[in-house]
Amino acid sequence: MQAGEQWCSIRIMWDLGPSALYKVILSCGSVGVPGKARLTGEQYANAERDTIDLEGALAFCEQTMSGEPEHDELDAALRRCGVTWDAAQSHGLLTGSLVVGGADAGREWLAAVLGEIDAANALAAECRLLLGVLYEKTHRVLAERQSAFELLLPDDGESPERRSRALAHWCEGFLHGLVSARRAEALKERLTAEPLADIVKDLLQMTRASFDANDDEDESEQAYAELVEYVRVAVQYTYEELAGLRDAVGGAQTVIH
Repeated sequence: MQAGEQWCSIRIMWDLGPSALYKVILSCGSVGVPGKARLTGEQYANAERDTIDLEGALAFCEQTMSGEPEHDELDAALRRCGVTWDAAQSHGLLTGSLVVGGADAGREWLAAVLGEIDAANALAAECRLLLGVLYEKTHRVLAERQSAFELLLPDDGESPERRSRALAHWCEGFLHGLVSARRAEALKERLTAEPLADIVKDLLQMTRASFDANDDEDESEQAYAELVEYVRVAVQYTYEELAGLRDAVGGAQTVIH
């Protein structure tokens, strides 16, 4: 992971504020800082930003939150703090933003999801933490071209109607992330030409998808699974196709400090 990508993740954590950051760090003991002994959570939370060991901080993030937030966990947190984006939409928006803008898209995505919510609000801090972990995991899986990339959707035990609606919301967020990115003209040329034009068209149709209770249950489950897999593969393909555009965006932006 490059320095700019590290700073993007660390900045999200710092923006939680010392109090919220301390509570999380405390759960895993201590974190290394260059030239100093390992610090307690409270000392680390109050340390100067330029003394933080980026590798140690990222290792802490991974140790504390070893996996992505569950869909329902994030969805409930977003509702509690009054965010209009749901969990599936937020992850779709993040993924679309990363596909076009790379690591530096994280800050704008976080601002878009949380809107004007007071950063000092304890509920907002919870959302920022969960979203920060979601950003870190999603970006890493995409950047490392891992086949483990998954859409953040309700569990299979949830009703078909709820899962279908979440998939539609995920696609809606993803497309919004694509078209809201910088370098709109260059991006438009790529998205309106084959092979990406067909993918965009398919995802747009999925945003209008609905569940029919009269359909055969087994057939509906199979169709849903096939749609999820199609979107998952299509997203990774789009990420590869837009690599050149993404590199151009990254080269034009300032590394986060």
